[in-house]
Amino acid sequence: MKILYLMHIDWNWIKQRPQFIAEYLAKNGIEVDICYYENQSLQNKNPDLGLNLIKIPTLKGSKFKIIKFLNKIMYRRFINSKLKKKKYDYV
Repeated sequence: MKILYLMHIDWNWIKQRPQFIAEYLAKNGIEVDICYYENQSLQNKNPDLGLNLIKIPTLKGSKFKIIKFLNKIMYRRFINSKLKKKKYDYV
């Protein structure tokens, strides 16, 4: 089984429920691809434990409306390309 796991937080931030769920799924033999936003200011490193970690590309300066708009377009295209490349059972 293949799962595309979308996270709205950085994988390397404080370990929370999304990280625990993804690790549990991977330990039980499920192929998990994790897409997450990267925050450069975070120093904590969570172990990946055999997970496929994929950073979502973004433009810096999201306080500007045009940058937010461009980031949304990039996000949609990025996720659509992932969905076309691999046939996931669940997202």
